[in-house]
Order: sequence, then C-alpha cells, then structure tokens
Amino acid sequence: MNLTKLFQIQKELDEPYSHVEDRLSKDILWLQTELGELANEWRGFRYRRPESEQKPRMEAWSETGIIITDCNPLLEEYTDCLSIILSIGLEIERDNVLVNFPTIGEQNNKRIIIERFDMVFRMASMMNDDDYYRELFNYFLDLGFMLGFTWEQIESNYIEKSKLNKERNVIV
Repeated sequence: MNLTKLFQIQKELDEPYSHVEDRLSKDILWLQTELGELANEWRGFRYRRPESEQKPRMEAWSETGIIITDCNPLLEEYTDCLSIILSIGLEIERDNVLVNFPTIGEQNNKRIIIERFDMVFRMASMMNDDDYYRELFNYFLDLGFMLGFTWEQIESNYIEKSKLNKERNVIV
C-alpha cells in the first residue's frame, strides 16, 4: 500500500474544508462514529445466529437509487475510517507516518478483532497527543488484516471511493 499516494489523494479531498473550525475534534468524533458503523457491518459482537446462517449483504444503493451489486459493505466502512484517519494525519502534520504493515495474525478471531476495535477507538480518543497517531494507524491496519482485507484491496477501494467522493464534493 502506497501511503504517500493515499495521503496526497486525501489532501486534495480535504482542501475545500481546510477552513473548518475545530476540525480535529470533529474528525475524531466522526472517526468514532464510522468505527461504530464498521463494527455494525462486521456484526461479530452481536448475539445472533451463527454467521454461517446469515446472508451476506452484497449490494448497496448508489446516489441515484440504483442498486450496486458485488460491493463489500465491510470494506466500504473500513475505507471510510481510513479516509478520516488520513485526514487526521494531515491535520496534525503526520502525513509521512511510519506504519508496521501486519504480515501475520489471527484472522476471524472475534475476541482479538473486538480488542482491535477497542484499541483503535481508544487511540482516537487520545488524539490530543499526536504520538498516538502512529499507534492508531497501526492498530487500524492490523484490524483491516484481521477482517480479511489485503493491502491491495484497501488501496484500490480507497482510490475508487475517493474518485466518487471528489465528484460528490465530500470527504467520506
């Protein structure tokens, strides 16, 4: 994953909103909200029938009301969070963050995935100190790996979604 490229794309998306007052606080709350949406899409914390009995949602509504098939709503929510994390990095001038891309780990282990959600949420809450940014990014990338995404999938989805967001004149 080329983070320099992703930061540059996000910088272009953020430019129209650079004047927004108290943007960092708003973005932290926005990230926490999007993390909740990501957790809801994952559904691994809910007390429901086994996942093997649940039907995956593989369609979404476009802006024009047309159903888009073959989308991955979990990846879409993950990408929304990534956009906000990139924006936060730009705000605190950490657009060249060194991250550790996970190469091994436990995928689909609900307990560990829940712990990663918790750590990302906590790091976002402590963002008043930019030292937490690197930790936030690392835990977030680790979460993506645990959810089963490849770095190529994440980057590709981010780039495609940022093109759509640029057309719609929104950040996420």
